[in-house]
Amino acid sequence: MSLRFPYVPVPLRGAVPATLPVNATAHWRPLLPVRVINAQSGTFHDLDDALLDTGADDCLMPLHVAQRLGVAFLPEKSPGARIRWRGTWWPIRYGDVRLQLNDGTQIATWPARIAFSQALHDQPILGRAHCLQFFEAAFRGSALAVDLDPIATFPGTIT
Repeated sequence: MSLRFPYVPVPLRGAVPATLPVNATAHWRPLLPVRVINAQSGTFHDLDDALLDTGADDCLMPLHVAQRLGVAFLPEKSPGARIRWRGTWWPIRYGDVRLQLNDGTQIATWPARIAFSQALHDQPILGRAHCLQFFEAAFRGSALAVDLDPIATFPGTIT
């Protein structure tokens, strides 16, 4: 029941870092296609390159996605919730949606509470809360792929 996503090559800009072979042309990253779904209306927005990030506490999506889908923001528990991105503090707002991952063989869909921000981040982020917390993740370096196995408490469906 494992979903497998191949790493995506991201072209290098500038000099090849010392950590890569001299002839390298790309970094390989776990970038996943994710569908963000308005849980009330069913409208959705597809993002091609969400970074699966074990170091991120939350899932973070661009604010325009929430606006396009008409996601209702939750009341702020503590005023001033924000994220620091490239030296600047940006406000964040949380909303309840459904997330969907499709590896071409199986589709995982589940309810998620995610953060939305105007921060100019390069990729949407899939972090621990409401994403990785529901999966055993195996990052397969030699295979350049990540396997996601839903855990017993996965709150969604696998089709």
